[in-house]
This record gives sequence, structure tokens and C-alpha cells, in this order.
Amino acid sequence: MFPLNAIDRQFLDAIPSYVFLMDRDMVIHDYNAASAALVNSDRQMVLFERGGDALHCIRSTDHPAGCGHSVRCVSCRLRRAVMAAYDTSAPVRQEARMELRASAGPKVLHCVLTASPITLGSQKLVLLVIEDISELVALRRLLPICMYCKKVRDAEQRWSDVETYLHENLDVLLSHGICPACFETKKAEFLESVSAPP
Repeated sequence: MFPLNAIDRQFLDAIPSYVFLMDRDMVIHDYNAASAALVNSDRQMVLFERGGDALHCIRSTDHPAGCGHSVRCVSCRLRRAVMAAYDTSAPVRQEARMELRASAGPKVLHCVLTASPITLGSQKLVLLVIEDISELVALRRLLPICMYCKKVRDAEQRWSDVETYLHENLDVLLSHGICPACFETKKAEFLESVSAPP
């Protein structure tokens, strides 16, 4: 293990996301203060443990040897991101869904993983940043909409039309068109209004 100096430690601990220094085999060499809540174990028990074991991944119990040995570990996005960053010496960024063991039952963590290669001293490692986007994913799935006028309610309890909501909250601009079913309905209505006697 390499010792981080006080400035490196301060910098690492200032990052609010979960940050781990790992080798290619997902062995944890260090982690920041925010990650302590995620691993929920004594620091000495976490260091030099594989990521899936320390993070309490539900797949880590599939095989007696733990993280990295289960058939399902082959498709682990976290493992693949770390290995790709290590092997290609290029950063990898992707969304992932992690299933973790918790005292209240399985916990799903939706996250954005960023794995960046880094060399400390003579040791090649990967700096893994896990950004929790579970709240955003939940908001994406649940959007209150009025059953009559189809306006949507935002987090500040304001009602607005869908176009305004999407533009203000997701920076999405919509263009208007007409679907084939509505085109036929509107065309029939128009023809009926034109042919109706005055």
C-alpha cells in the first residue's frame, strides 16, 4: 500500500461521491470519507478487499470465493469499467445498477461510474468514482400528471404543461408534429366542417 499524504487525503475526502482506488482485480487500496457510509465496515477490513465484497454486492455471495468468482460477475458493469480503464489507460464513464445487501433487505443503487487510470508511485491503479443517481432515476419514473389537462407537477408543487416541464427541468426542447391517428381524426373533422352547410 502507498501512503497518501495529508493533502491527497484532504482532496479525496472533500469529494462528496463515493471514491475508491482499486487495482485491476477490484482490490480496494484506499477510499474516501463519503465511501465509509457505503461500505459500512471498519477501514482495516475494507482495505485490500475486493470491491463487491466491501460494497456488499448481492452477487459476491454467489460463490464461496466472493467478488469476481461468480458466473454473474462477468457482466458486472463496475468490474468491467475498472478493467477497461486499467487495460486501455483511458477513462470509462457509464450508468450502472448495483444490487447491494442491506440489513433491511436488498438495496438498489443507480449510479454513474467513472473509472480513470492513475499511477501512484510506481503502482498503476484505477480511481473509481460512484455517483449515486437513485433519486434522479426515481424522479424519472414518477411524474405526477393531471388526469384531465395533462399538466405535470414539479418538485416545487407547481403545475405546468409537459413542454415547459421538460424544457425547464431536463433542458429538452420539443418540436410539434401530428401522429397518423390524430391526422386522420383532424382531417375528418376539417372535411366535415368545410362540407357542412352555412
